[in-house]
Amino acid sequence: MKVKLGQIYNSVKDINSLMEKELPIKCSYKLSKNADVLSKEIQKIEDKRLELVNKYKEKPEDTKISDEKMSQFIQEFNNLLNTEIEIELQTINIEDFGNINLSASILSSIKFFVDASSLELQKQEE
Repeated sequence: MKVKLGQIYNSVKDINSLMEKELPIKCSYKLSKNADVLSKEIQKIEDKRLELVNKYKEKPEDTKISDEKMSQFIQEFNNLLNTEIEIELQTINIEDFGNINLSASILSSIKFFVDASSLELQKQEE
């Protein structure tokens, strides 16, 4: 599937949160496989972010980017996050999550590998 790096980068916290929940085994398995694949991409993104930090900080010993160069850093990092890649992820059907409650923000951040079409079909039938 095609996914933007920003979707991956922004989903880390929510995926980690879901990994701590007791989910049905099928869902846990697929989520675990996705987390393994995504963690490799997240590490690549983080490596590139650190390269950019080193590029835009004033001196090698600095730990922060100056205000003058921050906009350049943000622009370049956002360009990276807008990059679309092809990645193999397990699609998880929304019903596979069972009876747990998921916030709208979590669903929004993981929707690139969640299939909610069954909910849309149920709504149309009503």
